[in-house]
Amino acid sequence: MTRFFSLLACLITAPALAQTGYETAYFNVSGVAPDDTLNIRAEPDTAADILGELAFDAANIEVVGREGGWAMINMGDVAGWISFTYLQQTEPVLLESGIPGGLTCGGTEPFWSAEVSDEALVFSAFWEEEESISYPINAAPRAHTIGFPVFLMLEGGGVASLSPNTCSDGMSDATYGWTLNLVRPGVYDTAYSGCCTLPRE
Repeated sequence: MTRFFSLLACLITAPALAQTGYETAYFNVSGVAPDDTLNIRAEPDTAADILGELAFDAANIEVVGREGGWAMINMGDVAGWISFTYLQQTEPVLLESGIPGGLTCGGTEPFWSAEVSDEALVFSAFWEEEESISYPINAAPRAHTIGFPVFLMLEGGGVASLSPNTCSDGMSDATYGWTLNLVRPGVYDTAYSGCCTLPRE
């Protein structure tokens, strides 16, 4: 029990990334003609520069912020804006823990990445001798009142927490949909703090 509370303290004091209170939501493009596309703009304004486009049937779009009738989405290394008029909310496929299946996570200084499934958290870092290390998940309790964060209890004594709050990696202008804090089993002097995203379809 003492080790559990020590790990939680490490997560609480992990390096804080830029976050907002917006809870990530998912949408499909709707109401766009098959021969047309939905513009992604640099600002929440119809006169703003166009950064890219979404297909008329694009799905699983991760919305990480809102301003009026505009939705902020992640677009590579920058954040872009699309009109809520052409979005219909959807639910991604969830893992048993309540988080979306397919989240990819990562952090900087030092650089690392992680993937989460129902069975394990797979951690990768360039300084490790092994290309990746798989930590089996023993349990995934959720916060009692609101459901998040989800705490992934890792075999060997580690713990990770995941929350659907927008997150910045501190190096790019991109905005990500989830935050991850991690204490690895057997590595109790370091807490990793990073961002996660669910790729759109």
